[in-house]
Amino acid sequence: MAQRFFDEGSRRKMPSTIGKAEGDRFQEILKQMVSDMHKQIPGSGVYIWDKETQADGHLTVHTAAGTKIFFDRKSRNPSIAQWLENAANGKVQSFGLQLLDRDFSDSQ
Repeated sequence: MAQRFFDEGSRRKMPSTIGKAEGDRFQEILKQMVSDMHKQIPGSGVYIWDKETQADGHLTVHTAAGTKIFFDRKSRNPSIAQWLENAANGKVQSFGLQLLDRDFSDSQ
């Protein structure tokens, strides 16, 4: 809803739920942000995953700190907690960048 407000301001009434169009818009913005970040901050890392999706849209849980998601491994990738520990110790990596190009139109 915040992104929709940033895009449209108060010109339109905010929906009671967020759906696929908003999820697709978020993916587009995230892809550009990650590209800009990697250009402007060489050696930076991001962690993106596609589990815990909301059924109504192409959206995922985006704040995992303080939840069990923080400690769960994501497929062959380390947990977010391990990724952060590695980065703090000088091993900065990115995971899930392929999801920025994924077509979620047929996904639930």
